[in-house]
Amino acid sequence: MLTKYLNKSGYTVFISDNRGHGASIDAKYNHGYIDGVEKVVDDNIAITNCLNEYFPEKEVYMIGHSLGTVFARIFLENSDYKINKLVLSGPPNFIEIVPLAIFIGNIANLYFVEHKTLKILEKLYTGKKLTTIGYHITKKKYKK
Repeated sequence: MLTKYLNKSGYTVFISDNRGHGASIDAKYNHGYIDGVEKVVDDNIAITNCLNEYFPEKEVYMIGHSLGTVFARIFLENSDYKINKLVLSGPPNFIEIVPLAIFIGNIANLYFVEHKTLKILEKLYTGKKLTTIGYHITKKKYKK
């Protein structure tokens, strides 16, 4: 929807999926797997360099959404001069139970191959509904 709007407004849009997201999912980078923030930021720097090289007369705007806002902010640390504008949409904020999610992910990595996607975790980061597990969290109390 945003792409169509930008095209109608005269913008050319280049979209890239971060490793382990969207069309970048494959055997090495399955749902949500990222083997280093630096690699994702380096990917974005390489893409931006190509855009600037092939379209030197065009301004480059970057849009980062959700986790992409984190990568975009790191991108700015050393490469802010490579883009003309930045839009951040839905940046993550502090959520009290994130340490629990990180702990569960680390435990899962101890017992499973690092690149294996657990079904429950896949559903959490793809937005699919959890049909077999129906727990919700209320102020440090778990209800079924």
